[in-house]
Amino acid sequence: MTTPSDPLALLRSRSYVALLGLAAIIGAPVSAAAYFFLALVSKLQGWIFTDLPKHVGFHSEPLWWPIPPLLLAGVLVSLTIRYLPGKGGHSPADGFKVGAGPASPVELPGIVLAAFATLSLGVVLGPEAPLIALGGGALATGVGHVVKARAPGVEVICIQPRGAPAMTYSWRQRRVVTTDSTSTIADGVAGRRPIPAVLDDLLLVADDAVLVQEASIIAGMRMLLDHAGLVVEPSAALGIAAILEDRDRFAGRHVLTIVCGSNVDVDAYHRWVGAAPTHRS
Repeated sequence: MTTPSDPLALLRSRSYVALLGLAAIIGAPVSAAAYFFLALVSKLQGWIFTDLPKHVGFHSEPLWWPIPPLLLAGVLVSLTIRYLPGKGGHSPADGFKVGAGPASPVELPGIVLAAFATLSLGVVLGPEAPLIALGGGALATGVGHVVKARAPGVEVICIQPRGAPAMTYSWRQRRVVTTDSTSTIADGVAGRRPIPAVLDDLLLVADDAVLVQEASIIAGMRMLLDHAGLVVEPSAALGIAAILEDRDRFAGRHVLTIVCGSNVDVDAYHRWVGAAPTHRS
């Protein structure tokens, strides 16, 4: 397979538009199925951990109550791995892998059963450190609240460019800090005047806020193009930039970063990232 030297020309092609249409046709029912799956998980969690103790005679949930559901989850997943194809899906202990390919249809029942059993019965397996782009703070606080509600021990780390540090400075000093100007290619997170209410919310969920160099942002954009085939705006590469600048901190950990946004000027993208390499297979 040959990758075009100009990835942005591909985005403007008729075949790419047709592919987007196909993705929408497939994505709508898949999204609906995912929504109802998570809704059922949420309802079952409420029944198991809140309603069921009262139905069996307790006035509130005993301290030991989470233990039986966790044991049941372990038994169900063990049976799924032992007797159903697919071994219950990808193991979180293996970390993130690119290019492993989708699961085969015969493996889906086991994967769905393992996911349903673990999530409904209180087992959450996920990243140790999500890396979230930090601009005005809405994305970081929203994701942070969800992560802390589901897995309080997970470290939430916010990332900003060194050329637009207002919210990071505000988080570190626990008060609003404004800047006179910004100087970064990541204009999607280039705020100068943090909103006090958003800062108060961020202080509740963020464990750290770090700043990254412009060169690291560009390197992250290039990596997303080379290894994932994604053309992203600079703000979307902040998490990758943070990993590149502090590899020892994240080595051996399960790390998640949100890659969101491709609102980038074509000419600017070429100046920063250059042309895509040609791969043959």
